[in-house]
Amino acid sequence: MWKIKTTDRFDWWYSALQDKERACVLAALMVLREKGPAVRGQKSRERKAFL
Repeated sequence: MWKIKTTDRFDWWYSALQDKERACVLAALMVLREKGPAVRGQKSRERKAFL
């Protein structure tokens, strides 16, 4: 499992989100915490396949 570090700017932005938006970001952070930097590569391949 990976450790997620956030910046003050991110924390400010996150706190300004609506509940639904915050839940979506939190879900993405949980996937990132579980899979680490490999998430980026997977997403890139999915994006290319979509285009």
